[in-house]
Amino acid sequence: MSNRRSLRLQATLFIILPVLFISFFTEATTMTMKVIYGGGIILCLVLLGTVIAKILKLRKRDTGGGNGS
Repeated sequence: MSNRRSLRLQATLFIILPVLFISFFTEATTMTMKVIYGGGIILCLVLLGTVIAKILKLRKRDTGGGNGS
């Protein structure tokens, strides 16, 4: 159960973080700030993709385990 809780926590964090980055990105005026926040958004999206892949793998294991029978 602890693994699932941590995955949910990570998923919510990676959904909240890009929103924060975008809000900062709109306020950032200099190019360096925009580059830094743009990199942060890309990183968050990549991490979010890996978390979604992990969750999908867990769900496939659960359905294939024997819940149907």
